[in-house]
Amino acid sequence: RLYAPPSAFDAAPPLLRHGDRIDMGGFARDMESIGYVVDERVDEPGEVAVRGDVIDIFPADAGLPARIDVVEGRVAAIRRYDPATQLSGEECGELEIGRAVEPDVGAGVAILIHLRPGVLPATC
Repeated sequence: RLYAPPSAFDAAPPLLRHGDRIDMGGFARDMESIGYVVDERVDEPGEVAVRGDVIDIFPADAGLPARIDVVEGRVAAIRRYDPATQLSGEECGELEIGRAVEPDVGAGVAILIHLRPGVLPATC
């Protein structure tokens, strides 16, 4: 079985903070490229919706989705919300968005390439 090379995992996951500049169209494309599904109502991990000046996203590795308010191209607020009721809750200062899929395998490498070199202790 082949895996994506270690360098494919080097890119840090997207991180949004209050006040960050954000391009709504570009954001949606970026999320699709890391495995998110565009949906009208975000209520499951791995979904994203961009509507007007609001982005709803359910990070694949999070317990709750987040609603991102954008004003004049900047993140104005990030709040968690209940996916069943869609009611906003606590506000977050930042949101890390993990991948929803692994990077492309490309030519692929063996899993052993991902292991760091180690030294086995000498035995008596």
